[in-house]
Amino acid sequence: MGMSADRIIDEYPHLRLEQVHDALSYYYEHKDVFDRRYREDQSFLTRLKKHYPSKLKAKLG
Repeated sequence: MGMSADRIIDEYPHLRLEQVHDALSYYYEHKDVFDRRYREDQSFLTRLKKHYPSKLKAKLG
């Protein structure tokens, strides 16, 4: 999401800076896996939206 480690600490004060750095390190070490899963999830959501259109959007026009 592009947040700095300090901003993450501001948003989630129960975390320590070391934990944030560990999590970011893990993400970057496995970025390809996370990115692939994200694309798969987005594709799944797109298919769901086509199959089950929004009733609210239909009512609003």
